[in-house]
Amino acid sequence: MMSRAMSRSRLGHEAGVTLVELLMSAAVLALILGAIGAMYLAGIRAWYSETAAATADNQARWALKWMMPVVREARRVRPAFSNHHRLTFIQPQAQLTAPISVTYGDTISIYLGDAAGAASTSGNSLWFSRNGTPVRALAHGLVKPDGSPGFEVEYIKQDGSVQTDVDQTTVHGLVGVRLILTARGHKGGQIRYLTMARTVPLRNLE
Repeated sequence: MMSRAMSRSRLGHEAGVTLVELLMSAAVLALILGAIGAMYLAGIRAWYSETAAATADNQARWALKWMMPVVREARRVRPAFSNHHRLTFIQPQAQLTAPISVTYGDTISIYLGDAAGAASTSGNSLWFSRNGTPVRALAHGLVKPDGSPGFEVEYIKQDGSVQTDVDQTTVHGLVGVRLILTARGHKGGQIRYLTMARTVPLRNLE
């Protein structure tokens, strides 16, 4: 009888959980949940980062796609109103009907400006103006990581040299321009920068 009681007591003691075992189990569970949480947060950050990169890519790609056919038809680059962050030229004929129309002889400017279209190299919006009137913002968030302007124009001469500015003398022999855009995308605290460049031959220069 005594033996049976002692066996039951021993079995009951072995089936229990000690405080040390409970604390160890809680610690292991916390580690597992922490790892799962870290993986989840890493996934969210990666998604935000990719979304930010896609935003920057879309801004730069759409603006370049829109500009290139118009710039290609430039008849005369106006050096007094063109520099490293602004391109101004005369349009020879109606090459664009949507989203806006361009007619023969229009003066077209593509430049960095503020939200209202006023020219400013500290602005981060790329504007299209016709005859001095801002018409449409082609892109937003154009800025480099160091805060410098995110739209640049390089001028390509017939001898192959490249200039970052143009004047009354150097405009002669101009055969093309290189348009360089650096766009910033941000999402959920993640910021990504993307630089895209296109070289555009100018086929109607006088």
